[in-house]
Amino acid sequence: MADLGEIMRGEAAEYLRTHSATPVQHKAIRAVTRCRTREAGTVTLKCGQCDDSYRLFRSCRNCSCPSCQGEARTKWLAARFEEILPVDYLHVVFSTPSELNVLARFCPREFYDALIRAAGQAVIDVGRTVLHAQLGCINELQTWTQLMALDPHAHCAVPAGGFSEDGTRWISFQPKDLPAAALAKRFRSLLCRRIRKAAQQGKFKQLPSTISVEQLLAKVRTLEWKVYAEPAFGGPQKLFEYLARYAYRVAITNDRIESYENRHKAGLPEHVAYPWKMKLTEGEFPGRGYLPQAMTHGTIECVNLNASVKFYREVLGLDVITHVPTIRPHDIKHPSTPWYVVSLEIPERNRKYLTPLQRHTVTVQSPSALVEAHKELQIRREEFGITAIEAIAELADGQSFLLSDLDRNWWEIGCLSN
Repeated sequence: MADLGEIMRGEAAEYLRTHSATPVQHKAIRAVTRCRTREAGTVTLKCGQCDDSYRLFRSCRNCSCPSCQGEARTKWLAARFEEILPVDYLHVVFSTPSELNVLARFCPREFYDALIRAAGQAVIDVGRTVLHAQLGCINELQTWTQLMALDPHAHCAVPAGGFSEDGTRWISFQPKDLPAAALAKRFRSLLCRRIRKAAQQGKFKQLPSTISVEQLLAKVRTLEWKVYAEPAFGGPQKLFEYLARYAYRVAITNDRIESYENRHKAGLPEHVAYPWKMKLTEGEFPGRGYLPQAMTHGTIECVNLNASVKFYREVLGLDVITHVPTIRPHDIKHPSTPWYVVSLEIPERNRKYLTPLQRHTVTVQSPSALVEAHKELQIRREEFGITAIEAIAELADGQSFLLSDLDRNWWEIGCLSN
């Protein structure tokens, strides 16, 4: 199986010749290209049982290298487990309007610093004004959607409690007591204020002259900002396991690379049925990423498994595997992938409905195919039991629309721009 280092060694020179790259990107490409090769040098180790010595090629330890993140992720997660308090936790997600993506494109360091600080301060301020408690949180910045479209947002793990303002007693609260609307309003105010201050200090000089920070801020202040604030699904351990996967993980991981042959093709896993599929060329691969994993792990809950199977097969083109001798649960997967998702029948009274943030993603091959799919699903909405279907939305790097199936599980259908 090929890895990212092999592809970089074959394609990096041509990619850098035809594309612009920042100093950080140059450093990452060079590190991944040299990782675990003779060029990186060797290190001598000794066997703990027989005292024999052996040599290994050095790793690069670059944060963009998928071969160098396992140990750091394990250590980070162990440290977070040690810090878990004996209280409930909330999973809070702060999203920014797409109009601000231009700041992330041209001035990522300044914009991301403002975003992550504004998110943490919003939790602290709302905790003080609404709950009269000193809240804390662990924040993590994420910048891409499953479609590899630019989408800066911050995930926060927030304990459902904090010390009183005078520090003399502990104040516990129910997760529903932390209002998402207040968090969104405070986050908008803080982020806009930080962006304006950074602009006044000359930190957005990389922006094109045609872009006005003040005009951007005037526009986004009129928009409704979205904040997700719900109890951590599965408890704080599951929440930190989720965050750990992204704290020490880059977009292109080795297990998602299916093949690399003759420097002409980077074969990538396909997770959707024809015609909702697309491959990236080798020229697009180093800079753009991979096809999103629509179905890779997890559980989908449904009320009527037989009815849901029809949706999985006829709309999404997924395989359905029945476990013998029992008929429940079922596993569902696309024929071209090794990954399964468990489809589990749950009584409706016990269902925990998810939000669009916990959606699965599939792609179509072109904008026209997206429009055609959207039109057909609207026409056949009642036949397939679709409970909601949203309009096609413009993304920074493409288009997509959301739909909710008969079990109110959310799916994103999208396409990337060329």
